[in-house]
Parts: sequence; C-alpha cells; structure tokens
Amino acid sequence: MREMKYKDATFYVIPENSLFDKFLEFRKFGGYITSFGQVYVRAKYQRNAMLLAHEYGHVLQQRTEGRFIWSAKYYAYSLRYGYWSNPYEIDARKFAGDLREESIHNRSGYRIISTALTLIAGLLILM
Repeated sequence: MREMKYKDATFYVIPENSLFDKFLEFRKFGGYITSFGQVYVRAKYQRNAMLLAHEYGHVLQQRTEGRFIWSAKYYAYSLRYGYWSNPYEIDARKFAGDLREESIHNRSGYRIISTALTLIAGLLILM
C-alpha cells in the first residue's frame, strides 16, 4: 500500500479493486480513519482536497481527545445520531469546507448497520 503525506499525517492509498476498496465503495466512503490514527484513502480520491481535509480533521480530533476516547465517543455518537449527524462528522465536514446537506447515511435503519460495518472494517484492518 502506497503512503502519501497530507500536512503532518500519513495517509495510505488503498489499491483499486481490493476488498477494502470495494467495501468503502459499497459504503459510499472515499476514505476511512481507524481508531489507531491510520488514514486510508481510496486511490480514485487521493487528490480530492476536501476528502483529505475531512480525514485530516479526524486526525486532529483524535490528537485532541485521545484515540481511545475519540473512538468510543465516535461509535456512541454514530449509534445515537447516525453518521451524518455525528458531531465528529459535522466538525470534520466544517473543517473541510463541505457544506452538503443530509445524505442517505442518516436515514432510518441505516445507523446500526452503518456503525456495525464501520466496526467490522476497523477490525479487518487490525488483522
């Protein structure tokens, strides 16, 4: 996996058509940050400044709160508010200048499945 720098963080570019790439495509995500501060970006989004800034916003959140606290709160917020209304996601979107309206990620029934899939992705990365 190729590494790239964005500000003072290291991002890993996910090879196209890999299992992880397909998983993120299914989730409609261009990038993903783990509970351990590793940031993964799909190859087709590696030059997307808004996405890189969004994920970097999560890096800063983790540095401020600590990775364990951030992760616990992130998943709790996701279950309570859904992806789109998760305070960490709102903050990261603002940091990146993303002013999009609510998406499918916050619709009824999506929250628990979305959070479960996010947890599974985090576990797969650790393996």
